[in-house]
Amino acid sequence: MKEIIVIGGGPAGLMASITAAEGGGRVMILEKNSEAGRKILSTGNGRCNFTNRHMDACCYNTDDRKRMMAVIDAFGNEALIDFFRDLGVMTTERDGWCYPASLSAESIQLALISRAERLGVKIKGGKTVRAIRKKTNRFLVDTDGYSYESDAVILSTGGLAAPGSGSSGDGFSFLSELGVGLIDPSPALVPLVTEDSFLKKASGVRVDAGLTLLIEGKEAGSSYGNLQITDFGISGIPVFQLSSKAVRALDQGKDVEIAVDLLPEIDESAIYEYMQMAAESLKETDMTWLLVSGFFPRKLAKALMGKSMTIGEWDGRPPRTRGIVLRIKGSKGFGSAQTTSGGVPFSELSCDLSIKGIPGLFVCGEIVDVDGICGGYNLQWAFSSGHAAGKGVL
Repeated sequence: MKEIIVIGGGPAGLMASITAAEGGGRVMILEKNSEAGRKILSTGNGRCNFTNRHMDACCYNTDDRKRMMAVIDAFGNEALIDFFRDLGVMTTERDGWCYPASLSAESIQLALISRAERLGVKIKGGKTVRAIRKKTNRFLVDTDGYSYESDAVILSTGGLAAPGSGSSGDGFSFLSELGVGLIDPSPALVPLVTEDSFLKKASGVRVDAGLTLLIEGKEAGSSYGNLQITDFGISGIPVFQLSSKAVRALDQGKDVEIAVDLLPEIDESAIYEYMQMAAESLKETDMTWLLVSGFFPRKLAKALMGKSMTIGEWDGRPPRTRGIVLRIKGSKGFGSAQTTSGGVPFSELSCDLSIKGIPGLFVCGEIVDVDGICGGYNLQWAFSSGHAAGKGVL
């Protein structure tokens, strides 16, 4: 019976362990936290959006979309939904975003742990791995005070995002020491920091908006949703969807901007007509922001109208509500990121997610150079890649 050590008991590690154990392997998980699956509990704001009915390569950033999709297609969204249903977890959906019917991430965590334990997987919590060593055809995995030996190792330590969950980039260090080439990790699904702009005066406001990412002046992506204006820049799901490309471009020294359209579904002529009508009825009022208060919260309306003047002094020009270009100068970093961009490129991997040149060493999950947009895509990758590694290790 093949002895397998899985380092990291997150979603990818648990799935890898279950798959390997179902195939007859003797599996042990070494988990840094006291319990496995802790990071699952924070996904989807605690509701665990674990996959999406719309699964497409364009929903991911990676160095090789064809090979990435081959991994996902081998254990896709339907297979994942069926897997959890077989474990007693029913599913509910919202616009294709799939959640456990309980809307509790704990349902997913406990189902995975229970299945692993029933298969005989040994889950050892509180085990911080210090090194991985190759010894002829075996591996030695060093923890504080003890070394474990195995035929194969699956590395599922996660990336650098959300360090409070236990992710600290250990896996990248282990791989570098073994001579594996890596794409420098950077934060993804993260708020962005902008240079000073009049929009910062509306800090705290949330508004539906259309965003266009500009890299060196050329459109590189777009998104729509609830934009959060902050004192440091911008946040919210539409920002997260563009953040991976934005941060990578910044790392490459490129100019990055985001153009904001605050009223993408309303024609500019309608805005102007509304303001003309409002000006007639509010002629003597000295609060110019009232001219656009029918469209925006007061704080944002005041920021858009700029300096204070009477409505009678208004020059008749509508404020800029689209084409507001914000220069991006950074992100809020891994501490505010939901996932990691970069890591092990597919050029370093065989089809079964084993490391080329190091027989018996496999990777899965966030440590691979794959990051998805919001909507369950990153958990789908974790489960699909865990399944691939768990099959490949046997």
